[in-house]
Amino acid sequence: MRRVRLALGSARGILYLHTEANPPIFHRDIKASNILLDENNNAKVADFGLSKLAPVPDLEGETPAHVSTVVKGTPVRAFSLKVLGTLEVSI
Repeated sequence: MRRVRLALGSARGILYLHTEANPPIFHRDIKASNILLDENNNAKVADFGLSKLAPVPDLEGETPAHVSTVVKGTPVRAFSLKVLGTLEVSI
């Protein structure tokens, strides 16, 4: 039951950021280490280093249908690493 409460708390936090914050915020880095617990074990969304403000309506009142982002850092680097040698393990 505790995991369900944590998941619901996290989801409520993300929903707030997307729909009620003014201006809305896209977190862009939701993961377990960015969900913190307060003294009552309530989930709190943290680490807004990669966050972006949601697109705002233009002069005609239209909002872009999607927001695209360029992935930087770890995912690209993980696929570009080369093995430089061998390793022997003895038990």
